[in-house]
Amino acid sequence: MKKIIILVLLSFASIVGLFAFSPLPTLWLLQHTLFSVPKDDRPKQYLDQQVMVFKDLVYPSKLPNNSFDFYKANPSVDKQALVI
Repeated sequence: MKKIIILVLLSFASIVGLFAFSPLPTLWLLQHTLFSVPKDDRPKQYLDQQVMVFKDLVYPSKLPNNSFDFYKANPSVDKQALVI
């Protein structure tokens, strides 16, 4: 019985020590419980109708990787906030 109590206390102390000395377990716990982002279950066509996408636009630069993608709200959509 004494060994079981010592084992439980050591396990508890190691878990508390892990949370006290390392930020990773606390961050993982916060990300997965408090700040979880809900999945967007709308069909892909819903988003395609509301957003115009211009891909591989080029801007002047001395570096070789000088392209970008531009996302714009579709003009047929009423004035709504665009969240990126």
